[in-house]
Amino acid sequence: MIVQRDILGSIKPWIGKDKIILLTGPRQVGKTTILRILDEELKHSSKTIFFSCDLEIGNPVFKDPRLFINLLERELRVGARLNVFLDEFQFIPQAGLFLKPVFDRLKGRVQFFVSGSSSLEISRNREFLTGRKVEFAVTPFTFREWLGIVSRTSFPEAIEVDRPSDVVDFTETYKAELELRALTYINWGGYPEPAFEPPDNRSLILREIIGTYLQKDVAGFLNIAKLESFNGLIRLLASQRGGLVNKHEISSTLGLNMATLGKYLSVLEGTYMFTFLAPFFSNVRKEISKMKKVYMSDTGIRRIIAQDRPADSLDEIVGGDAENFVFTVLKSDPRVAKLNYYRTIAKSEVDFIAQIGDRVVPVEVKFRPRFARVPPAILRFREIYKGRAGSGLVVTRDHAGREGDVLFVPFYALPFLKWT
Repeated sequence: MIVQRDILGSIKPWIGKDKIILLTGPRQVGKTTILRILDEELKHSSKTIFFSCDLEIGNPVFKDPRLFINLLERELRVGARLNVFLDEFQFIPQAGLFLKPVFDRLKGRVQFFVSGSSSLEISRNREFLTGRKVEFAVTPFTFREWLGIVSRTSFPEAIEVDRPSDVVDFTETYKAELELRALTYINWGGYPEPAFEPPDNRSLILREIIGTYLQKDVAGFLNIAKLESFNGLIRLLASQRGGLVNKHEISSTLGLNMATLGKYLSVLEGTYMFTFLAPFFSNVRKEISKMKKVYMSDTGIRRIIAQDRPADSLDEIVGGDAENFVFTVLKSDPRVAKLNYYRTIAKSEVDFIAQIGDRVVPVEVKFRPRFARVPPAILRFREIYKGRAGSGLVVTRDHAGREGDVLFVPFYALPFLKWT
């Protein structure tokens, strides 16, 4: 089954333009499938060539840009426009340096569609592609994409954030199904392969995804030597999702020196397995100097790494799981330009600060049943940043409504909100 990913709507307007289309994201989230979908669609109007670069190691045309240019120019003789797909292009030696002269020589006649699973490698090549690329982050299936696979219900396209009665009506209408679906999604995540499998197979598939990640992206491709210490680090971070990353405590717990720990954390973020969320400050120097919070790109992978059993009901979902779910929703929303958290010296904290347009929206997650109070930290943030702060948002387990400028929305309804 081929799922038409939401991100395709953002990619397609760039087809035919003089830009390299670059897809980034974790291994096995569907980047290759997206490239294949685009390949099939473009075949009807122009010529296409598809390369799986991880299988082309040793191919001389990927060692010398001149040979690759000659190959593509021969293909151009039979058509006016050529689309070239380079899947996992970080396997090309010095990929950015390689692709730059090829793009410049064939600009206007060839468009490149490129994917990569390691931002560490991609970042080494970005400088060569500056002004030449447009980049799209591919995630595991979002909750809404996953609903399109497992549910036959026709949910509303969107619910207006400034119409709280619509949020209440949506909650009353779809609560039973969406609570059940969200519980499954939090347990198993949105990786494409297990999404199509029966529950008995999902744990095995997720473990294989983790094993492949460790083998190819960590032990092999990124040359991590102390794999046992690295495994201990990812288990520790997976268990403290939504928590502050105290490097000194982690270094002491795992017996890693600070330099090695810093390298490992860079690997985890660079391979899209974890995100380390920076605090919100007006002063950029403060923003980069304070501790970050940790989240995982997928709740199912997180559970397997942490060795937690699947929750049987929402009563077993802890606040960190709900917070990580909300993180995946906000992170995949194209309207959210930037995501931070907020914490004062007095330890007053707002879980997320989402930049939407010219507004910064405080978002707090409260997963206790029937929670209906405006958190003081949201009021404090909106007072301090009046003029910039948008209406506050409290993501709850089961309460929908509004109090003043603060909207309450159940966690399963968050992906349906239409921001204004």
